[in-house]
Amino acid sequence: MHDAGDYGKYTVAAAKALADLLLAYDLYPSAFKEEIPLPETDGITPDILHECRFELDWLLKMQDLETGGVYHKLTTLNFPALDVMPEDDLESQYFTAVSATATGAFAAIMALASRIFKPFDPEFSALSLERANKAWQWLLDHPVVPGFKNPQEVTTGEYGDSDDRDERYWAAAELFRTTGEATYHQAFKKWAQENFPKYDLG
Repeated sequence: MHDAGDYGKYTVAAAKALADLLLAYDLYPSAFKEEIPLPETDGITPDILHECRFELDWLLKMQDLETGGVYHKLTTLNFPALDVMPEDDLESQYFTAVSATATGAFAAIMALASRIFKPFDPEFSALSLERANKAWQWLLDHPVVPGFKNPQEVTTGEYGDSDDRDERYWAAAELFRTTGEATYHQAFKKWAQENFPKYDLG
């Protein structure tokens, strides 16, 4: 959940790490048969998915349920000192603004999670897809959004992004693969024809 060497929690970085794990499982499920084990080990759901679920549950908390937009990160105002352990970092944390980058990455990873978790937890799968769709609707309602910038008082990692088309493209791809709905396929083809770095992800 924590990012890099600090204890901030970043939506885009979380989505990227989850994508690596979920896609690895999707492509090579036999590589994840052995139990780790974890406290959640149940002999049914692969442990790699239990690990992913922990982070996915956190990501769900980053979505504004009223609008569908997703907060960019949860952070202290400044990085902690390098010798501060997580349990000793008692600084207040703040949600930064909703961003298109975070919302697109969230929509993508929740659509992917819905597909992967469906055989193991249909209820969570349905919730993930519902939230992905809410995020997608936010993207449709906000076709042009300024790139994320840290508020003046925040000095932690920005993960700024001046072009959110790569996250929108990823979201359309995952939603189409999960649902098969033409509206997502059309959006994917639209983004595919445009010239931008399609694998940047923030």
